[in-house]
Amino acid sequence: IFCYEGFWSDKAEEPKDHLHILSKLKSLGFRIDPELAFFDVTRSEAERKLKEAGIDGLGYGFDELEEYLRKKSETRPDLPYEIDGLVFKINELGVREKFGYTEHHPRWAIAYKFESPQAFAILKDVTCQVGRTGRITPVAEVSDTLLSGSTIRRATLHNQEYIDQLELAIGDTVSITKRGDVIPAVEEVVEKNNLGNKTYKLPRLCPCCGSELVSEGAHLFCPNYDCEEQVKGRIAYFAGRDQMDIESLGPKTVEILYKEGVLKSVEDIYSADYDQMIGKPGFGQKTVDNLKKG
Repeated sequence: IFCYEGFWSDKAEEPKDHLHILSKLKSLGFRIDPELAFFDVTRSEAERKLKEAGIDGLGYGFDELEEYLRKKSETRPDLPYEIDGLVFKINELGVREKFGYTEHHPRWAIAYKFESPQAFAILKDVTCQVGRTGRITPVAEVSDTLLSGSTIRRATLHNQEYIDQLELAIGDTVSITKRGDVIPAVEEVVEKNNLGNKTYKLPRLCPCCGSELVSEGAHLFCPNYDCEEQVKGRIAYFAGRDQMDIESLGPKTVEILYKEGVLKSVEDIYSADYDQMIGKPGFGQKTVDNLKKG
């Protein structure tokens, strides 16, 4: 862990600025980020203030900021942990108080986000997922490609409108990024296929239940409330950590219980006979007991 801020209930004990807050944290045994950089009117002034605070960091003049950003972007992959950007803060606590806060964030700090790394892959196919609300989400099935330390095989395509904007077709070579450094997404077509394939069009029938899809805004929806994928999605969502937080009832367990006929609706969660699963693959007595306890 790296600690970036410290707070004092007694203002008389509070260090005079952010550098001295970090210095105090360090003296108390907390780890502070060794990649710290401090900017001032001149490099020599920045280095002087770092030395005065007893902080091991790099000092720069304000005129070196652009070059600093370029270097940090280049050396980002060499860090032993993942980052998606940098945070710049005002050092003087009095100035921070004058800047104040919005409803969401301090006005005295700003986040600089790096551009997401990208990789290139061939679009092998497009599959469609049915969400718990019936929304159809197209997913790009791509050739294995390494991006930010993981192998990408699938990436989101959002909707037909997005596919049309890209003029995306099976066999095209595409660029992929991780949006927010998390979600793989197709960003653009870098080379068209030579197979004669035209822009991909989503099916008009639900890939799960076969119902005719309906358009709502930019998205397609399956109108069948009893569509299997919707039912499983609703159950898993209801049991999720941010809702009822039912331990042992994750999406994979829901899938199995649905196929076995144990769960067919959210209401079934509280009345189902889970004991009938004892002895089936992955369901011993202890597993079922934990499920009921959850």
